Amino acid sequence: MQRLPPNRRRHKVPPEQRKRVCNPCNIRRMKCTGNKPCKACQSAGRSCIYPSASEEKMTISRATYQELQANESFLQACLSRAVPSVQDRMDLMRQVRKTHTRGNVLVGGSEPEAQSQMPDLEELDNGGRFLADPDGQRRFIGNASGAAFLDQLREFASTVLPLVSGRDGSLRHSQIQDSFSNLLGRYQTHDSRPLHLPLVDPYYLPPIEEAQRRLERVLAEGAGDVSILYWGPLSDIMREVYSGNTSDEAYKNPIQLATLNAALALAAQQSPFWALEPETGETYFARAHCLVGPPLDSATRTHIPCFAMMGYYLLGANRRDAAYRYIRLAGHIAVTYGYYQSWMTSETEKREFWTVYVLDRFVSCLMGRPAMISDTDISVGLPQDAPGLPSAEGLRLHVKLARILGCAVEKIYGYGGRGSKQPGLAHMHHFLDELENWRSEAHPWLDIDRCLKPEGARDIFTLHMAYNQARILVTRQLMFSAVRQKVARSFIPDLSKFEPPDQDQHLLKICTEAARENVQLTHRLFEIVTAGDSAFGMIDYHNAFNAAIILELGRLYRHNEFSSDDIPQIGHVLDVLQRAGQDGNEFARDCSIVLADFRQLSERLAQEISRRVATTTTFPPQAQSGQIPSNAPAGLFDVPAASTMGLPFDDSTLGFSLERVMEEFTNWLEAEPF
Repeated sequence: MQRLPPNRRRHKVPPEQRKRVCNPCNIRRMKCTGNKPCKACQSAGRSCIYPSASEEKMTISRATYQELQANESFLQACLSRAVPSVQDRMDLMRQVRKTHTRGNVLVGGSEPEAQSQMPDLEELDNGGRFLADPDGQRRFIGNASGAAFLDQLREFASTVLPLVSGRDGSLRHSQIQDSFSNLLGRYQTHDSRPLHLPLVDPYYLPPIEEAQRRLERVLAEGAGDVSILYWGPLSDIMREVYSGNTSDEAYKNPIQLATLNAALALAAQQSPFWALEPETGETYFARAHCLVGPPLDSATRTHIPCFAMMGYYLLGANRRDAAYRYIRLAGHIAVTYGYYQSWMTSETEKREFWTVYVLDRFVSCLMGRPAMISDTDISVGLPQDAPGLPSAEGLRLHVKLARILGCAVEKIYGYGGRGSKQPGLAHMHHFLDELENWRSEAHPWLDIDRCLKPEGARDIFTLHMAYNQARILVTRQLMFSAVRQKVARSFIPDLSKFEPPDQDQHLLKICTEAARENVQLTHRLFEIVTAGDSAFGMIDYHNAFNAAIILELGRLYRHNEFSSDDIPQIGHVLDVLQRAGQDGNEFARDCSIVLADFRQLSERLAQEISRRVATTTTFPPQAQSGQIPSNAPAGLFDVPAASTMGLPFDDSTLGFSLERVMEEFTNWLEAEPF
C-alpha cells in the first residue's frame, strides 16, 4: 500500500528536524513514536516498516518530468528494436538488475543499526519468518510450518489480487484483504494469552466408572485395537490411585494423580462434541497443572508421560508453543535418564521415549523448528510386542513415519537458513520413495479403502492422514512454485505455454493425490463424528485445511484439467471448518475464512488465466503511461490502460502497482527451479 502525501497545510519543517513515520501509521494518519517497532504497530501486531532512502520523495519541475518520460519511451523503443524477442529482453533485464543491485549494495553498505534489530521477511525467507500472534507477540516460525506457508499464500494473494478485482460483486480488493494483505506477518494462536485455569481441588477424583469410561479412549488395550501412541501403564496407575486411602497416597505420590488427570483431560478433549460431560478437559488439566509443581525443580522419569499428555492436550487447545515446551521437557527428561540408549531400557520406557519422539517430530514440523535430538544419537531399538502391553505395530509404524518426516523437513526446508532456496528435486524423489516403502510395509493394514469403511479405526485415520500430509510437505514447495510460475507466465507474452519436465509433473500429481485422499478421509471422519463415535482435533483441521489449499492450487495450475469432483470435496472441508468455527474453535474459523476467500480468488484467477491463454491483447505503452510506471518494459503486461480486467481504477484497487507486480513476477521466474 502506498504512503499518503504530506499534509499541504502543515508548516515546513527543516529536513534535519523531521521525524520519520512508519508506513502503517502514515496511511492511517496515526501518531507514530518513531522507534522500531513503534508502539502502535506493536500493540496491533502489524509489521512496522519505515520508508527506505529510495522511497523519499523529491520535487522536480514539470518540464524535467516530461523530458524524463520522453527519454524513457525513446530508450524502450530502442531496446525493443535492438532485442525484438520478449524472452531475450526479460533475460537481459534480469542480468542488468542483478548487477545493478550488487552495485548499490557495495556503495551503500552501511545502514543504521536499527535496520538489523528485526529481520525482514525476505532475509528469513530461506529459513523461516517472524510471525505475530493476535496479541502482537512475534515468534520464529520455520518454512515447514503451515503458518509460514499460509503467510506465503497471503503474499501471493496480495500480489495477484489487484489483477482480478472488479465491480461485479464476486470479488473486491477490500472484501478479502482482511484475510490476506492485512494479516501478512501474523498467525493464529493463543500462546500469548494467560492460561486461565479454573480453581480446582487437585485431589478430587471422579467416580471410578466415569474415569474408566473416559480412559477407554486413550488406553486402546483391547484385542485388535491399533494404538499409535503409548501414554504409560494408565490402567495400573488408575488402580493404584483408586485403591486404599486416596488422599494420603496422592500426597505421597502426586505425579500419579497428575498423570491420571492429564489422561482424563486428553480423553475429554477427544470426546464427541455432543457428549454431556460433568467436567471439561480444562478442569482435569488444571488439576494436573497444580499437582506437577515446578517441573524444572523436581522432574523425574515418572513425569515423562504426564508432560507428554499435557503437551498433546495443549496442542488441541491451539497453544502450539506451550505444547512445544511441554513435549520438549518430556523429551529432555527422557534423554536425562538415558531412554534413547539401547542398554538398561525396558519396553515400557522404550515406548514412552518413542511416543515423545513422535510428538516432538510432529510439533517441530508444525512450528518449523529443529528436533530435540538427532536420529544419529539414538541407539534404542524400535517398540516390540511384549506380554501385558498393547500391540507395538501401530507405534512402530508411527515412529518410522515420524523419522522420515523429520529428515524430509530438515533436507527440503532446512532450519535457520541451512536449507536450499530451491525445493531440491532429488530430496523430494528420495523421501517420496521412502514414504512409498513405508506404506507398502503397512499394506493392507493402512489401505485407503479400509480407512473409508465403517470399521476403520480412529488411529488408522490419524496415521493415514499424517502419511498424506507428509507427502504434501515433501512436494508442497514445488506445487506452490509451479502455480506462481503459471500465473506469472500467463501475464507475460510468449511464456504462457511453458510446461515443467515430466518428472516434476509426476511430483505435482503425487501432491494433489495426497491432498485428495486427505479430503476424502476428512469427509469420512465427519460422518464418524456426526455419529458420535469420535471428535475432530486440531491436527485433523490442520490436515484438512492444507489438503483443501493444495487442491485449490492444483486448480490454478491445471485450470483446464481440474477434476470437477474436487470442487464439492473442497466445499465439504470448508463446511467442516465453518461449523467448528461456529462452535468456538478459533483455529478452524481462521482456516475457514482464508479458505473461503482463497477459493474466490483462485476461481477468478483461473478465469483470467483461461481468458489470457485464449486471447492475448497487448496494449501500446503510450496508452498505458497514465497508469503503468514508465520503467515497465513495453508490451510486458497486457493489462488495459485504465483498468484491471477492463474495470476503472477506484478505491477498491488502492495500492495497486503494476511495477511491483512485474517485479514480483520476475522474482518468481528467477527463483524457481523450472
